[in-house]
Amino acid sequence: MHKKSIELKQMDLKHIWHPCTQMKDYEKLPLIPIKKGKGVHLYDFDGNKFIDCISSWWVNLFGH
Repeated sequence: MHKKSIELKQMDLKHIWHPCTQMKDYEKLPLIPIKKGKGVHLYDFDGNKFIDCISSWWVNLFGH
């Protein structure tokens, strides 16, 4: 796992509250820090590519 990804996960869990989520969910469903966004795709620090399916709410976060 990329070092920056690990650091971002730790900072996120310490400082950020995500609306409409339960903090206990992160025990089973780990966070995925996003490195960049392009079009409808998001990319993590490990090179994985995701389709941004919730951009209607978080559209400005990733530069769409």
